[in-house]
Amino acid sequence: MHRLREDGWTMIEILTVLAIVGVMSTMAVASLKSYSRREDARSAARSVAGLLERARGEALSSGRMTWVVFQQPVNGVAPFADGQFAALIYDTNNDLQPDGADKVTPINLPSGVSNHAFMYDTASSPFQSAGLPDADQSRDIADGSLTNTVEGTTLNVDAFMGVPAIGFSSQGIPVKAGTPLDPGSGAGAVYMTDNESSVVAILVLPLGDVRTMAWDTGSGKWR
Repeated sequence: MHRLREDGWTMIEILTVLAIVGVMSTMAVASLKSYSRREDARSAARSVAGLLERARGEALSSGRMTWVVFQQPVNGVAPFADGQFAALIYDTNNDLQPDGADKVTPINLPSGVSNHAFMYDTASSPFQSAGLPDADQSRDIADGSLTNTVEGTTLNVDAFMGVPAIGFSSQGIPVKAGTPLDPGSGAGAVYMTDNESSVVAILVLPLGDVRTMAWDTGSGKWR
């Protein structure tokens, strides 16, 4: 009959157990960090979706246009502070154009989220071969892959502001800043990523509805 050892664990056994625990701990920490990064990107995407819905709601309730820009316009219509993520512009003078007379509200991402959430960068972000979702109905970039995005968006680059911008008419319809009377022309998307394993699309549909979709690495599809 096999006898149980009564003198405890050997040093080799203890070291083996410690090594296993160490490997498992390292894997758990790496998994937790990856999860945290993905959640930051998704949280940022929810914030962007909320901003676009806010802009649309303001246009509907006020009967005046609003615009959203994600970089500082070159014509100075909406100055950006350090770390600022976006700006919401209200058509204060009701002339259908963003200008220096309009009210501007700076927009920042939630505290902490910006550490791991970025606008998609075609030079360094992952999944560049991923196709754009069918729901992205941008008139400027109708199809293709994430490499076709401009500054992380498929929004129109306004000729006067020099940056991707989206406007909402008083009916809540997305329009280009340069063609405010062309309904649906502003449809497109903003793409957020953790620059590691997650890409999220914040889509504005032609009638103004806002929705989000995430790239699923397993199926290679947007869901």
